[in-house]
Amino acid sequence: MLTHLARAMWLMLLTSACTAETFPTQPVRIVAATPPGGAADVNARRLADKLSRMWKQPVVVQNLSGGAGNVAASAVAQATANGYTLLFAAHPVLAVNPLLYQKLPFDPDRDFRPIVLLSKMPHVLLASPALPATTVRELSHSRKRARVASTTVPAVQALRFISLVSCSQILPEWISGMFLTGAVPPP
Repeated sequence: MLTHLARAMWLMLLTSACTAETFPTQPVRIVAATPPGGAADVNARRLADKLSRMWKQPVVVQNLSGGAGNVAASAVAQATANGYTLLFAAHPVLAVNPLLYQKLPFDPDRDFRPIVLLSKMPHVLLASPALPATTVRELSHSRKRARVASTTVPAVQALRFISLVSCSQILPEWISGMFLTGAVPPP
Protein backbone atom coordinates (compact mmCIF):
# COMPACT_ATOMS: atom_id res chain seq x y z
CA MET A 1 0.00 0.00 0.00
CA LEU A 2 2.77 2.44 0.97
CA THR A 3 4.64 1.60 -2.24
CA HIS A 4 1.58 2.49 -4.36
CA LEU A 5 1.19 5.77 -2.49
CA ALA A 6 4.89 6.58 -2.98
CA ARG A 7 4.62 5.77 -6.72
CA ALA A 8 1.49 7.90 -7.05
CA MET A 9 3.19 10.83 -5.29
CA TRP A 10 6.29 10.41 -7.47
CA LEU A 11 4.10 10.35 -10.60
CA MET A 12 2.29 13.52 -9.43
CA LEU A 13 5.59 15.29 -8.84
CA LEU A 14 6.93 14.17 -12.21
CA THR A 15 3.75 15.29 -13.97
CA SER A 16 3.75 18.69 -12.26
CA ALA A 17 7.45 19.13 -13.07
CA CYS A 18 6.79 18.34 -16.72
CA THR A 19 3.84 20.75 -16.77
CA ALA A 20 5.92 23.49 -15.15
CA GLU A 21 8.62 23.04 -17.78
CA THR A 22 6.17 23.65 -20.62
CA PHE A 23 5.08 27.08 -19.34
CA PRO A 24 4.96 29.35 -21.19
CA THR A 25 3.81 27.99 -24.50
CA GLN A 26 2.99 31.43 -25.92
CA PRO A 27 4.21 35.02 -25.50
CA VAL A 28 3.84 36.60 -22.07
CA ARG A 29 2.72 40.21 -21.63
CA ILE A 30 3.98 42.34 -18.74
CA VAL A 31 1.75 45.36 -18.24
CA ALA A 32 3.75 48.20 -16.71
CA ALA A 33 1.76 50.82 -14.81
CA THR A 34 4.20 53.57 -15.81
CA PRO A 35 4.99 55.62 -18.89
CA PRO A 36 7.87 54.39 -21.07
CA GLY A 37 11.40 55.55 -20.38
CA GLY A 38 11.40 55.82 -16.59
CA ALA A 39 13.25 53.69 -14.07
CA ALA A 40 10.28 51.36 -13.53
CA ASP A 41 9.93 50.84 -17.30
CA VAL A 42 13.63 50.02 -17.58
CA ASN A 43 13.28 47.48 -14.76
CA ALA A 44 10.21 45.92 -16.41
CA ARG A 45 12.12 45.57 -19.68
CA ARG A 46 15.16 44.07 -17.96
CA LEU A 47 12.87 41.54 -16.27
CA ALA A 48 11.14 40.79 -19.58
CA ASP A 49 14.51 40.21 -21.27
CA LYS A 50 15.66 37.80 -18.55
CA LEU A 51 12.36 35.90 -18.52
CA SER A 52 12.36 35.71 -22.31
CA ARG A 53 15.83 34.16 -22.33
CA MET A 54 14.98 31.80 -19.46
CA TRP A 55 11.63 30.68 -20.92
CA LYS A 56 12.75 30.80 -24.58
CA GLN A 57 9.48 32.58 -25.30
CA PRO A 58 8.79 36.26 -26.08
CA VAL A 59 7.99 38.44 -23.06
CA VAL A 60 6.66 41.85 -24.09
CA VAL A 61 6.26 44.97 -21.94
CA GLN A 62 3.16 47.05 -22.55
CA ASN A 63 3.04 50.46 -20.84
CA LEU A 64 -0.44 51.41 -19.65
CA SER A 65 0.11 54.47 -17.49
CA GLY A 66 -2.62 56.61 -16.05
CA GLY A 67 -5.13 56.63 -13.27
CA ALA A 68 -2.38 56.19 -10.65
CA GLY A 69 -1.79 52.66 -11.94
CA ASN A 70 -5.49 51.75 -12.07
CA VAL A 71 -5.51 51.54 -15.88
CA ALA A 72 -2.82 48.85 -15.91
CA ALA A 73 -4.23 46.98 -12.92
CA SER A 74 -7.69 46.94 -14.50
CA ALA A 75 -6.32 45.58 -17.79
CA VAL A 76 -4.52 42.75 -16.01
CA ALA A 77 -7.49 41.98 -13.76
CA GLN A 78 -9.73 41.65 -16.83
CA ALA A 79 -7.27 39.44 -18.73
CA THR A 80 -7.62 35.68 -18.71
CA ALA A 81 -6.12 34.38 -15.45
CA ASN A 82 -3.62 32.00 -17.02
CA GLY A 83 -0.28 33.59 -16.14
CA TYR A 84 0.30 35.10 -19.59
CA THR A 85 -0.57 38.64 -18.50
CA LEU A 86 1.37 40.02 -15.53
CA LEU A 87 1.24 43.35 -13.71
CA PHE A 88 4.46 45.28 -13.09
CA ALA A 89 3.59 48.05 -10.65
CA ALA A 90 4.62 49.62 -7.40
CA HIS A 91 2.73 48.39 -4.38
CA PRO A 92 0.64 51.59 -3.93
CA VAL A 93 -1.45 50.51 -6.93
CA LEU A 94 -2.85 47.65 -4.85
CA ALA A 95 -2.20 48.88 -1.29
CA VAL A 96 -2.82 52.64 -1.39
CA ASN A 97 -5.29 53.12 -4.26
CA PRO A 98 -8.11 51.27 -2.47
CA LEU A 99 -7.79 53.90 0.26
CA LEU A 100 -7.74 56.83 -2.18
CA TYR A 101 -10.47 55.77 -4.62
CA GLN A 102 -14.02 54.88 -3.59
CA LYS A 103 -14.55 52.52 -6.53
CA LEU A 104 -11.89 50.56 -8.39
CA PRO A 105 -12.40 48.42 -11.52
CA PHE A 106 -10.58 45.57 -9.74
CA ASP A 107 -10.33 43.98 -6.31
CA PRO A 108 -6.69 43.85 -5.16
CA ASP A 109 -7.30 40.83 -2.91
CA ARG A 110 -9.37 38.82 -5.38
CA ASP A 111 -7.74 39.71 -8.71
CA PHE A 112 -4.02 39.56 -7.87
CA ARG A 113 -1.46 37.27 -6.24
CA PRO A 114 2.05 38.53 -5.47
CA ILE A 115 4.80 36.63 -7.26
CA VAL A 116 8.02 38.37 -6.25
CA LEU A 117 9.29 41.62 -4.74
CA LEU A 118 11.62 42.99 -7.40
CA SER A 119 13.04 46.08 -5.72
CA LYS A 120 12.88 48.38 -2.74
CA MET A 121 13.24 52.13 -2.99
CA PRO A 122 13.90 54.09 0.19
CA HIS A 123 12.79 57.70 0.40
CA VAL A 124 15.17 60.18 1.96
CA LEU A 125 15.17 63.91 2.57
CA LEU A 126 18.58 65.42 1.82
CA ALA A 127 20.02 68.89 2.32
CA SER A 128 23.26 70.70 1.75
CA PRO A 129 25.96 69.90 4.34
CA ALA A 130 26.18 73.67 4.90
CA LEU A 131 22.68 73.65 6.39
CA PRO A 132 22.90 73.13 10.16
CA ALA A 133 19.93 70.76 10.36
CA THR A 134 19.90 67.03 11.00
CA THR A 135 16.14 66.59 11.54
CA VAL A 136 13.01 67.91 9.83
CA ARG A 137 12.20 69.91 12.98
CA GLU A 138 15.63 71.58 12.87
CA LEU A 139 15.12 72.23 9.19
CA SER A 140 11.80 73.93 9.88
CA HIS A 141 13.42 76.17 12.48
CA SER A 142 16.46 76.93 10.39
CA ARG A 143 16.96 80.57 9.43
CA LYS A 144 18.73 79.57 6.21
CA ARG A 145 15.60 79.10 4.07
CA ALA A 146 16.89 80.97 1.08
CA ARG A 147 15.59 78.54 -1.52
CA VAL A 148 12.48 76.44 -1.95
CA ALA A 149 13.08 72.69 -1.87
CA SER A 150 11.57 70.90 -4.84
CA THR A 151 10.99 67.31 -5.77
CA THR A 152 9.56 65.32 -8.65
CA VAL A 153 6.63 63.02 -8.14
CA PRO A 154 5.42 60.48 -10.72
CA ALA A 155 1.82 60.24 -9.48
CA VAL A 156 -0.48 61.44 -6.73
CA GLN A 157 -0.59 58.02 -5.08
CA ALA A 158 3.19 57.57 -5.20
CA LEU A 159 4.94 57.22 -1.87
CA ARG A 160 7.10 60.19 -2.82
CA PHE A 161 3.91 62.26 -3.07
CA ILE A 162 2.70 61.04 0.31
CA SER A 163 6.13 61.85 1.77
CA LEU A 164 6.00 65.29 0.14
CA VAL A 165 2.60 65.97 1.69
CA SER A 166 3.92 64.91 5.10
CA CYS A 167 6.91 67.24 4.79
CA SER A 168 4.77 70.10 3.49
CA GLN A 169 2.72 69.96 6.69
CA ILE A 170 5.89 70.75 8.61
CA LEU A 171 7.45 73.07 6.00
CA PRO A 172 4.47 74.43 4.02
CA GLU A 173 6.27 77.42 2.51
CA TRP A 174 9.42 75.49 1.75
CA ILE A 175 8.44 72.53 -0.38
CA SER A 176 6.92 72.44 -3.83
CA GLY A 177 6.30 69.43 -6.02
CA MET A 178 6.71 69.01 -9.76
CA PHE A 179 4.64 66.31 -11.44
CA LEU A 180 6.17 64.35 -14.29
CA THR A 181 4.54 63.60 -17.63
CA GLY A 182 2.12 60.75 -17.19
CA ALA A 183 1.19 61.86 -13.69
CA VAL A 184 -1.78 63.86 -12.50
CA PRO A 185 -1.19 66.92 -10.28
CA PRO A 186 -3.04 67.00 -6.97
CA PRO A 187 -6.45 68.69 -6.80
